[in-house]
Amino acid sequence: MPESPEECLIRELEEELEVYTKVLTLFDEYEYQYPDRTIYFRFYDTEIIYGAPIIKVHSEIRWVSLEALDQYQFCPADESVVKKLREM
Repeated sequence: MPESPEECLIRELEEELEVYTKVLTLFDEYEYQYPDRTIYFRFYDTEIIYGAPIIKVHSEIRWVSLEALDQYQFCPADESVVKKLREM
């Protein structure tokens, strides 16, 4: 049986950051059209129930405030969710 999007998120967070989480709510979802394909995004509110993020796959991670988001450049596919975060 295929895993649900929520199960996939929990597994990926464990594999990539070694944090154990629970999914709370769906924050946003949308499709983004690249020239050669369409990607469907889902963003969830989650809670870390055990562990602290460990860099395993990525070169850097950081927690930033909503106000600090303007200091970063995001790829076009992420702009929709970043805009929603800025409006919180």
